[in-house]
Amino acid sequence: MLVSADVLTIEQPGPDGQTRAALDFPVQPSIAEFNPAGVRWRDLRIDPALRGAVPRRARPARISVAGWVIPIEAPYGGLLAWHPARPLVAGLAFAGRRAYPWIADYHDRTLTRLTDWSAVTSLTELAAGAGGPLLWCADDRLAFLAPAEELAMDSGLQPLVYDASGPATVVLQEDTSRLEGLTAAVVSVLQLDGRTATPVTSPLVVRRLSPVPGSSILEVEHLDGESASGLSWATIRVPLGGEPFAVPAPSATVDRPRQPPPEAERFRTEVVSGARLALPVSSRSDEPVLLWLRPTADDQPPDRPPFVPATLAALRDDLAILDLPLDWHGEPTLAEVTQRIVQPVQQALERIGAPVVVGGHSFGASLALFALVHVPQVVGAIAHSGCYNRMLTPYGFQYEQRSYWQVPELYRAFSALDFADRIDRPVLLVHGAEDANPATPPEQAVELYRAIVANGGTARLALFPGEDHNFRFRESLQQLSELQRTWLHKANRRELACQ
Repeated sequence: MLVSADVLTIEQPGPDGQTRAALDFPVQPSIAEFNPAGVRWRDLRIDPALRGAVPRRARPARISVAGWVIPIEAPYGGLLAWHPARPLVAGLAFAGRRAYPWIADYHDRTLTRLTDWSAVTSLTELAAGAGGPLLWCADDRLAFLAPAEELAMDSGLQPLVYDASGPATVVLQEDTSRLEGLTAAVVSVLQLDGRTATPVTSPLVVRRLSPVPGSSILEVEHLDGESASGLSWATIRVPLGGEPFAVPAPSATVDRPRQPPPEAERFRTEVVSGARLALPVSSRSDEPVLLWLRPTADDQPPDRPPFVPATLAALRDDLAILDLPLDWHGEPTLAEVTQRIVQPVQQALERIGAPVVVGGHSFGASLALFALVHVPQVVGAIAHSGCYNRMLTPYGFQYEQRSYWQVPELYRAFSALDFADRIDRPVLLVHGAEDANPATPPEQAVELYRAIVANGGTARLALFPGEDHNFRFRESLQQLSELQRTWLHKANRRELACQ
């Protein structure tokens, strides 16, 4: 894996161990890749065009094999399929939203687009590094996943009835029938000579295709219900006839890390009240510094570079990071928890010696707003993707195991909506409009924004279309970077009056 500022290159080895394919990915995908028709199933986002999980990475900017750039437009970034005996490699590409297979001969440097067939990925994205949606058979046949007909859904509008006896935590979530309807695929075998595709399985939710070496049997790992620990998988064997698979599937990638300049060069670290503070090596005392609060379960090793999220990567001399070890054991009181947060923040402000805006993501956003109302020296806050009403998580949150009914004062203390009347310095609220985290729907940010302003405070709300709990798209990150820079600049000059 080769990393530069803008490109991530992942190498996939061929069956001979010498030939390699290099896939150049943009480090951040474009928002043009966002499919507004996508749907959520529990914590998975499903792309209906792929009938599979949304890819983890951006689409590759290019794919090259043995020094030849394959002239394929809009390729899919999953694992390629290598022919075991001939100089052929296959993959998927997009025509609009639809995916189709392609085959490249890297000796003759020719490309065949099989646009007559639609291909899908099912849940092969969940088996990253171990399989892909295509597989060569030894006798010039290509197995791929074709879209199955949508499974019939019960349209009777019957009520959902649940029964439970406590004490217990009840979780209401979709069963796997909807997932099957969204991602079912049929394993098909494409004969290159006649250009005919033959289905060899019934509709299945597929996680992995793999050969049985020395045989002509294809193993298909597929969804088989669920258990208490999550989705369950089973494997069926499909005899294909013809020549046997010659060799096991090659390993997925070659890891050759070449890291960008270490983040340690940007920071100097020290310990304040048991928390690790990473300070910018150089800063200007007249410009505000964003103190990013990160809850951690344990103390961080002193020599480990601080983690800088992509949403803050463009900030340089105006970023400090405070890792707060907040894994509270036993049953601490609100006063004890407050001390564990406020004391390190106060000491960090003394070390920084410049105007400070506190910030954080998810639970870190709660910590930032908590610090804002308890540390008068803080000039403002930036909160990303936070939970601002702990009544949405009354059975526990982050490190707190007790329920709301046991420690209501602690839940209220971490509900910014409850203390919005005390937020008297400017707040920038940033949220993804597609945030599907059950504890952090975007409506929470909207309600906190309204509450701050209703109580005479100053706030700015930024909702980013297409973004989930963690921001992903290049354009969003660029816009957020500019938004935060402008906001920090205005915070120092008291220019954040409501417009």
